[in-house]
Amino acid sequence: GDGRSVVAADFFNSGRLDLIVRQVGGGSLLLYENRFPPRHSLRVSLRGSTSNRQGIGARVIVTDGNDRRQTFDVSTSGSYLSTNDSRVIAGLGNATAIKSVQVDWPSGQKQTLSNLGIDRYVTINEGDAKQ
Repeated sequence: GDGRSVVAADFFNSGRLDLIVRQVGGGSLLLYENRFPPRHSLRVSLRGSTSNRQGIGARVIVTDGNDRRQTFDVSTSGSYLSTNDSRVIAGLGNATAIKSVQVDWPSGQKQTLSNLGIDRYVTINEGDAKQ
């Protein structure tokens, strides 16, 4: 078909991104489930208080126990006429620990969390020192 919109999100909360494709003219809505072998991940949702509610525009830096660093700019921008999930999914491969998660909020505030568990969702609230 003539696919026009693609949305990447973790529809099954597996830590793997799946895809939804919409055809032009209102054709079929197709869901492609990610069936690659599972690996470790950390899924992060942001909740802004001074910044916007979803943390759009924040930068999230995840450093795993092997000192590998991943940087994510929080956005919902996607393809034509679509919006992606604002949650961050950091693929960790075989890493078994998170060294730190740093959030640079649009307000200018910075937060660093350490010793977070893997293979789970975590919500980080802007300004909450008790993470």
